[in-house]
Amino acid sequence: MPVDTEQQTEAPADTEQAVESDAAAYEAVEAEAEEDAAMEEQMDAEDEALEEEDDTEEADTLLAGSINYLTVDAAQIQAPGTQNVVVSIGSDDTTVDSATLSYKNVTTGEEKTVAAGTIKPGAVLFSMSYSDTSERSVYQLSGVTYTIGKQTFYADFAANGIDAKYGVNQETETNPDAVMTDDKADEEAQTDLDGAISVVSIDENGNEVQESSIAEAIDAASEGTPESAVSVQSADETLLTAKNVVVVLDPGHGGSDSGTTGGGLKEKDLNLKIAQYCKAELEQYYGVTVYMTRTTDTYVSLDDRTTMAKNWGANVIVSIHINNSSSTSASGVEIYYPNSNYNSQIGSQGSALASRILSQLTALGLTNRGTKIRNANDTTYPDGSKADYYSIIRNAKIKGFPGIIVEHAFLSNSKDVSFLSSDANLKRVGVADATGIAQYFGLSKQASMSIDSITTTESKGALTVNVGYTTNASGIQFRYTYYDVNKGSWGLISEWTTASSVKWKPTPGTYWIQVSAIDSNNIAKVSTVGFQNNTDYSKSYLALNGICYQVKDHSIDAGVAYETDASSVQFRWLAYNLKTQEWSSISDWYAGNWTTWYAKAGDYWLYVEAKTNDGVTKNYTICFHAAEDHTNDYVNLNGICYQIKDHSIDVGVAYDSGDPKVKFRWQAYNLDTGGWETIADWNGGNWATWTPHAGNYWLQAQATTSSGTVAAYTICFAATKDYSADYIKVNGVCVVQSTGKVDLGASYESNDSNVQFMWQIYDLSSSQWTTITTWTGANWTTWKPASGSYWIYVTARTSKGSTATFCQGVTLNMGYAIMGSSGTTLTQMINYYNSKAIYPTFYMYSDAPTIMDFCRIYVEECTAEGVKPEVAFCQTMKETGFLTFGGDVSITQYNFAGLGATGNGATGDSFSSVREGVRAQVQHLKAYASTASLSYPCVDKRFSYVSRGCAPYVEWLGISENPYGKGWATAKNYGYSIVNGYISKLLAAAK
Repeated sequence: MPVDTEQQTEAPADTEQAVESDAAAYEAVEAEAEEDAAMEEQMDAEDEALEEEDDTEEADTLLAGSINYLTVDAAQIQAPGTQNVVVSIGSDDTTVDSATLSYKNVTTGEEKTVAAGTIKPGAVLFSMSYSDTSERSVYQLSGVTYTIGKQTFYADFAANGIDAKYGVNQETETNPDAVMTDDKADEEAQTDLDGAISVVSIDENGNEVQESSIAEAIDAASEGTPESAVSVQSADETLLTAKNVVVVLDPGHGGSDSGTTGGGLKEKDLNLKIAQYCKAELEQYYGVTVYMTRTTDTYVSLDDRTTMAKNWGANVIVSIHINNSSSTSASGVEIYYPNSNYNSQIGSQGSALASRILSQLTALGLTNRGTKIRNANDTTYPDGSKADYYSIIRNAKIKGFPGIIVEHAFLSNSKDVSFLSSDANLKRVGVADATGIAQYFGLSKQASMSIDSITTTESKGALTVNVGYTTNASGIQFRYTYYDVNKGSWGLISEWTTASSVKWKPTPGTYWIQVSAIDSNNIAKVSTVGFQNNTDYSKSYLALNGICYQVKDHSIDAGVAYETDASSVQFRWLAYNLKTQEWSSISDWYAGNWTTWYAKAGDYWLYVEAKTNDGVTKNYTICFHAAEDHTNDYVNLNGICYQIKDHSIDVGVAYDSGDPKVKFRWQAYNLDTGGWETIADWNGGNWATWTPHAGNYWLQAQATTSSGTVAAYTICFAATKDYSADYIKVNGVCVVQSTGKVDLGASYESNDSNVQFMWQIYDLSSSQWTTITTWTGANWTTWKPASGSYWIYVTARTSKGSTATFCQGVTLNMGYAIMGSSGTTLTQMINYYNSKAIYPTFYMYSDAPTIMDFCRIYVEECTAEGVKPEVAFCQTMKETGFLTFGGDVSITQYNFAGLGATGNGATGDSFSSVREGVRAQVQHLKAYASTASLSYPCVDKRFSYVSRGCAPYVEWLGISENPYGKGWATAKNYGYSIVNGYISKLLAAAK
């Protein structure tokens, strides 16, 4: 027996595994226990009265939410198919808000849950769909979690004597309350079996009534189930929220009491860390409060620990410890729980809790030393029965709740010490403890949620639908719909959104507004309210809020403030001259809410009109006095600026004008030669490039409006050097790689507007030059290379013959090559497939009876043709859904890549064996990737249709991504999906 230096108060009998404890310490603890017992007698008397009242309330609650019976649609279904399960809960007054069914794949051990599909008073329907034979297994129904009002319950089917399971493509024996039969013959056969029944409901007199379908059963159940129909012991269910679970974690030792030591570790430190990790994990569950008897390195007496737990209202105290032994071979976890004396219910509760925690801890690889009780030699409980040996367990029982001691591992064992030395392992231990506790109390991490209200408010031409809700979950999303009572049809207000209010623009009428909500735990709620609408909100909202303006020297800028929810709004401006009584257009319909007005002096009505894309119009008018003429027939030149470059001079003129169509001309007068030259003739740009000879000049800019008003500005300028010489310079090459191609661009400088370019490539692997383009006026070109290393060489030439060159090296990876050496192995292919699917039994009598044979054929055929095995294999996994097929091509065709299946029901080519089908696929891949001859006679019926060598990379197999517009499939990103969705995962799994 291992030694716990804190909890053990009596010497163990097994001297091989333990050492003697101090008898004097034991006597002191026993005296303390007698005092505790005397004090507890008075407290127990008071507690009993309260507990009787609590028990009555809890029993009423449990009765209202108890499980009456469970029905299974069929003991065996064939995929694709759906299994239906009905659970009858409570009576005809019972309203179940939500329910989740727990079940397990017996073959894989995978735990699953499914939310209720239909909920009616007294009955809940669950549906599980299975799409293909890969889900073949036996499925065991574990239990159901359901919420009634603000209370959550969990019913364990096995604990209530229900052994319910079913097979998918597999026979199994099951013992639910009822199984649905398929036809009259089955019903007649069932009558020969004592107590057997197809589908049952319970009528108003409490009698079982046979129904013909599971739908009738749930409808019948929703009409009311009397209390006399209750057949499952509700007391075995665990109430979660009616009385919050209080768990007290007791990190053993502390302060001056280090507990046991070993391997440089102290028990008190390990206990505290495990407790902290356990608390953090437990607090992720709903309906539990967690306390710790110590949170720092302090000493707490044994009696204080259970007293603290009592004061906190503990449902259980879990004392956390690390073991030690005189034998270094002792290792693993053992858990002590209360004996069955004095209060046997506490003993059974402690035993159940200990088993749950032990199961989680041993799953971490810790040695299973079992759950245990240990009785004191002489100490007894108040009823004279033999007491528990350990003080924590004994005192907790006297105070009315179970206490257990978890001895996680041994500091006297080197392997356990190594395990406990890792903080990550201590966290795993704490999480395992928490998981066991949560399982025992039926706790769930699923949060609760309710929709409390749906209201509407009116604002800016629309209704806002607001949802009030209560939740302790995250990731809440809402979907808003409406039912038009007048039209008898549903409509969408908003798809799933995190917003708790959305805009709605209905026409007048009577509606039902429905809000659906779902949280990150897949808890879903739906609420509906009626609504009478008397306003047409269907059109866009538009409001004009005022006109502002800015008076300038030669114009007036006017703008209108507006609000709208339309996708587009256009405006037009008019002016009414009060003297001439004439309207004039300032600007016709356009998208800007500002305009420039060239008004003559006078008094006006300034009018703006706006219209939305769906025809809503608004207008706004103000009175305006123009004190002077503001016409657009002017242009002012305010100065010339310039920038001197190496081979040219950029010149520009600053100007203002009311005319948006001003044009400019630049001229230079050479003072040395006495001649004018035109730099740039009339155009809309106020900048020009000048390449003068050295000398002195008058530099002149001229401007003219569209009505003919002219302005000029002249400066004196000295050109210190000759800028007229021919000039060209290439500064660099830009390489832009995209799907199937590379775009090349040259950055250059020149004073010639007619520069031409030639592009050439040197392949370092073949030592050959290739000309991409001969002389062209574009400084960009497109190149379609294979993967490799290259020199990119560009030559630029001016119209006068000056040239400049630039050379740049580049290494390109254009994609995953189809041809080449294998990147995977036979074993890796097998393991990858087995992680995704079950090999079809159809191939059992083929030339590939096992997945090993199947993969070997791919390796052999691909190696013979020089195709990478992972490419063909992964293409097959994509095309067939890991050999489940399901499309136009059937499994019997041995067509693994859809050869000839061109859509619209075309089944494609068929082959005589697995190998022939694989060979055809591999040959077809080689046709795309290479121009080399085939190694075997051609069995690919479509080989001749392929443009040989047009897709050397997997990514190019999609026509959309192929630079030549050819390829295997029309689906967008077809090749990329093979690389990213299959090949990369196969190769990653192999690492």
